[in-house]
Amino acid sequence: MTIVGVTIEKETKDMKTGIRVSVEGGTPKVMSITPDSLFAQATPQLQPGMEIISINNVNCRGKTASEVTQIIKDAEGQVVVLVDDEIKAVSAVVVSNPQDLGVSRPPNGVEVGGRWGTAKYFGDKTGFYTFILCLVCFPFCCYMACCPQDEKDAYRINNKVYDADGKYMGTPEKTKFVPSRR
Repeated sequence: MTIVGVTIEKETKDMKTGIRVSVEGGTPKVMSITPDSLFAQATPQLQPGMEIISINNVNCRGKTASEVTQIIKDAEGQVVVLVDDEIKAVSAVVVSNPQDLGVSRPPNGVEVGGRWGTAKYFGDKTGFYTFILCLVCFPFCCYMACCPQDEKDAYRINNKVYDADGKYMGTPEKTKFVPSRR
């Protein structure tokens, strides 16, 4: 086992990095890297099947795929990923860009045929804004729950939206689901 550090520069939190994560046996792994993405261009030594040890000094062992993805999404500036450079077999077939084959890999336990995108949810960011609004203008803080500010990857199928771990989030209208442009 050799630990390798890979670094990318992410100018904004909204910038897409092109890495997909899966978890096998409690260990997050690189599932795929989109060609010509930030990770593909800046870190050619990063390969599907490598175990992710940490991201910006946050231990990733025991975290879900969506938690690891969220750490990468929330990062801004320099993003340092430590991986085990020994490529372990990934249980699913690794496709660098599933859309090239007309396939959209669903989360575990969710049927194939849906579409990936983003969905809003009530998380830390929304909670913080609600708290501030309660301090400033108490009667209107309840409205913040209707306008969640946190966003994560989501999968829509049969008028239902699931997060990357396969947990049901709600309807597309409730989660303000926006399909990806790919």
